[in-house]
Amino acid sequence: MLPPAATQVVLAPTHPLTRCVQPTTESLTNGAPIEGITLLRRAQAEADTIPFSATRLPIGSFDPAATRRPAQGRLGSTVHVVPSSHVATDGDCGVHERPGACIVLDRRRFACFSSEEVSVGRALVRGRHGSVVGIAPDGIDRVTISGTDAEVGADVVENVYEAHFADAPGSLLTLSFHRSAPDGCERDVSRALLARVSALRADPVPAIKLPRVVLDVLGDSQLDAIVDAGARYWGESAGVDFWVVPVVPLGEPECAPASSACVVAVVEAGRRADAECALADESGRDAWRLAPLLSGRAAIYGVVPDGIIGARVTIGGRTAEAAARDNVVAGVLPFGYGDPARTEVELIRHPPAPVIGVVDASGIRGVAENLRARIRKAGYATVGAIRTSPQPQPHTEVYWWPEGTRPSEAERVSDLLRADLHRIEPDRMPRPVRETRAPIVVVVGSEP
Repeated sequence: MLPPAATQVVLAPTHPLTRCVQPTTESLTNGAPIEGITLLRRAQAEADTIPFSATRLPIGSFDPAATRRPAQGRLGSTVHVVPSSHVATDGDCGVHERPGACIVLDRRRFACFSSEEVSVGRALVRGRHGSVVGIAPDGIDRVTISGTDAEVGADVVENVYEAHFADAPGSLLTLSFHRSAPDGCERDVSRALLARVSALRADPVPAIKLPRVVLDVLGDSQLDAIVDAGARYWGESAGVDFWVVPVVPLGEPECAPASSACVVAVVEAGRRADAECALADESGRDAWRLAPLLSGRAAIYGVVPDGIIGARVTIGGRTAEAAARDNVVAGVLPFGYGDPARTEVELIRHPPAPVIGVVDASGIRGVAENLRARIRKAGYATVGAIRTSPQPQPHTEVYWWPEGTRPSEAERVSDLLRADLHRIEPDRMPRPVRETRAPIVVVVGSEP
């Protein structure tokens, strides 16, 4: 799987070649122990061998045939990559060893990384004269590095790149990975799509890889391109995984960014998938599907508008709900797919926040106004002017009408203001509370 489109990396310092014990001999094949790096799978050339003893690196095992010198003559620095099943990633001999690789610069200095860091493009070291050297996984053609005074780009040659800065770069850098699609385009995700489907704005989960079957099922659809680097794992229901994948609809301008999204359900441990896409001409409408995904169990999945928190599905007189969040609805139902004529789907909207009335019982100028501003900042509307209570009180209290709002909403306001909560009883409430026409009333005390 390709790395996320952008990620933050702490720039690793290099260490001088050290003095460690003789590593045991091992035999690494096909790039082991690191996945997704073609450099480590190609045949070894004479220049790939390291011109120093393996005892100078903090590795517990060593395969002389596994070392590689990438991009010979095309980088400013001389770079050797030394994989091992036992690497001390902190640079100390024999400490915290795990599978990984060391990057050696100019036969003098090194830094070591775990195999996971190398495979997802997080192996980045500080070079000489303001440069940085990194390893990019297969499929990445160019890397852009920011987090310093200027943004710098570098081409990837044999999985390795070197970027040169005018000044020494900082320690925390942002890497943006670029790849050329088969059509020669560097695809991105449009801002409009990111605004519409908030699930695509989530941070990727490196440990969860996009299954190949997702690309296979979308490859059979009428699409110009699939921007798999922007795909995000949404969640799971009854053993079915759901992914949101940005795509370029058929007929878009040349090299256009992804303007639509597909929600893909992955079943049978990643061996089968089904998709529903919200294409460009559906951008103002719901785009979900109800399907007989599993034997005896239907599923609903797709893209929904803002404010939708679920879907209520009725099939043949049986009803169940599926969750929705971040503009995606997805879930497996506890009954099968039946007669379409007896099927109903209702999207559930988040109820609007209740309007809140404010009563000033503080006796101090400005206290109630400040608390009302705090309530509005939390997303609640307030009704009318602030009423004044003739009887001051020290503590702020929240009152609610059972007929006007749910207890959970009143509790949320009470928690926000750290105030006691009271159910409104008309015969026992102070007049300003009774006369405030709002489902929730906040009486502001002098110690809010």
